[in-house]
Amino acid sequence: MKKSLFTILLSLLFVNIFAQEVNFKINPEIGKPLNMVISSKMDIDGVQSMIMDMVMDMTVLPTKLENNNITFEYTTNKIKTEMNSGMMSSSYDSEQEATDDMSKMLEAEFSKIIGQKITAILTNKGNVVDLIIPEALGEGIDETLLNSLSTELPEGAKKVGESWTGEVDNDMMGTISTTSTFKEETADGYVIEVLGKIVSPDGEEIGQLSGLYTLDKKTHFTKHGVVKTSFDIQGNVIVNDVTISVK
Repeated sequence: MKKSLFTILLSLLFVNIFAQEVNFKINPEIGKPLNMVISSKMDIDGVQSMIMDMVMDMTVLPTKLENNNITFEYTTNKIKTEMNSGMMSSSYDSEQEATDDMSKMLEAEFSKIIGQKITAILTNKGNVVDLIIPEALGEGIDETLLNSLSTELPEGAKKVGESWTGEVDNDMMGTISTTSTFKEETADGYVIEVLGKIVSPDGEEIGQLSGLYTLDKKTHFTKHGVVKTSFDIQGNVIVNDVTISVK
């Protein structure tokens, strides 16, 4: 028994010492389209409380790799959403005809997104260099949602258990400071945990962020992601849960 225990401890020691380092870099296959499904649940508690559930089906096409920057084209194929604001509820499904006034109102807002191409330029470390949104969409696209589709990757190789920090400026909320940790390697991919805080432009902490991403072992692009943000803005407490699946 003692020998078995010693062998186990020795094995664990060697695993720890010689643990594989991973130099994370996004490297998609250019020209190969991916299917991305985003599920978002937003709960707003305030003067006008509201719950909104939305599912978006998108095609993601990596079109160009240049100077360590990757150009992605995101095209929304279909949207399904349900909104509930106390006494009033409504829904919209881009694959069905709107029949009532509330559904038609949502259709007017969301239908302009269908088929539109949004271009995002990311570094191979996941930092957003540019986000090009068609003028016709106006404010119909949530940039915060788009920014959550990938996580910031570290400079240099990392072992399981090692962490790195990052910071992103957000027009709506302020600054999001994050600490990411390489949690584990599974058969499905590399698992990254992200924890962060949201600070308003005047320096007040107004919210938190937590996420768990599984990255493809070959491309280091998101395969699965679960991201939760909660923040207080103008007297409204907003909680948003986003789930991402890519195939």
